[in-house]
Amino acid sequence: TRDFFGDDDRAYGVAIQPDGKIVVVGYATQIGYSDFAIVRYTDTGQLDTTFNSGGATPGQVITDFNGRDDYAAAVAIQPTGEIVVAGTADNATSGYDVAVARYTSAGILDTSFDSDGKVTYDSVSNLEDHGYALSILPSGKILVAGDWSNSTSGEDFGVLRLQTNGALDGTFGTSGVAAADVSGSNGIDWANAMAVQSDGMIV
Repeated sequence: TRDFFGDDDRAYGVAIQPDGKIVVVGYATQIGYSDFAIVRYTDTGQLDTTFNSGGATPGQVITDFNGRDDYAAAVAIQPTGEIVVAGTADNATSGYDVAVARYTSAGILDTSFDSDGKVTYDSVSNLEDHGYALSILPSGKILVAGDWSNSTSGEDFGVLRLQTNGALDGTFGTSGVAAADVSGSNGIDWANAMAVQSDGMIV
C-alpha cells in the first residue's frame, strides 16, 4: 500500500516499462482536493527512488492542474520512454475537462509537451468531459477516450488524438476529436476502455 497525505488515495491505472518497472496512477487527496498521483516501483515491488529523485518524496509525483480536483485514470509508456497519464481535471470555473500529463522517464513533467507538460480539452464550455482510457500509437501519438459533453446536455463516447508535442492532431476526426452518440442526444454514454487493432482501427 501507499499513503500520500493521510487522506483518500486511489489507484486506477498501471503500466509496465520495458525494464520491468511498474508505474501506477490515480489520485491523492490533500487539503480537501485531489491531484494526479503517480508512483513507480521496481520489478521487485520496492518504491523506485530514482523516480522524481529530486522531489520531496522520491518515488512519487503529485500534479495539480487548476488548484481543484484532478483524477488520473490511465497510464501508458511512449516508445521513447516518456510516461503519459490521462484523466480529468476540474477547470476551476464549472465542469471538468479531459486532462493529459507527460513525464520524463525520471518522473519530471516534460516541458516539450505543451510547454508545461500538461494539456486539457474542453468540448463544450461549462460542461463536463472525462478521460478514462489511453493508448500510444507506434508513431508516439496519443489517443485518449472517455466522454464528451454535447450541446444538448448529453454525453457521448469521445476519442481525441494528440501529437507528440501535446497539440490536437487535426488529421484525426474533426480538428483532432471524434465523438459517437450511442443513446441519443440527451443520453449519457461513457467510454471506459480502448484498444487499437493491428490495422490501426480504434475499438
